[in-house]
Amino acid sequence: MISIENRLYLSKPLLNEMAGNSSVQELTENKATKIFTIKNRMYVVVAFCSSGAKGIHWVNVQECIPFHQFKGTTHVYNERYDLARKGVKERGDYHGQLFSYKNKPYVFIGKMETVYPIQQAEQLDLFN
Repeated sequence: MISIENRLYLSKPLLNEMAGNSSVQELTENKATKIFTIKNRMYVVVAFCSSGAKGIHWVNVQECIPFHQFKGTTHVYNERYDLARKGVKERGDYHGQLFSYKNKPYVFIGKMETVYPIQQAEQLDLFN
């Protein structure tokens, strides 16, 4: 992982794996598909953008911790959605949202982060 100007960069294969294990739908049921560990921090994929021609453009991730480590007020998806709809909580603010992964409770912390693919120069074909 590379971090430049508060942006995170990962290899395209890892970004593709993350997008393939997105929790976008499962979070509506207060569950996560997969937790990724990067630099000793746990993340869940909450959104991504892709195109057929260029593949994954970016992945939005949210850091999480086990429930027993969290200090503060928690809420489930529907409560967070209602708070955002009423203007009490910003759209995309997952901090404090409770969910389960492999039947264990976790809580989102902090702000959503965007991960981009590491841009690699094309290898020139000198021998054909």
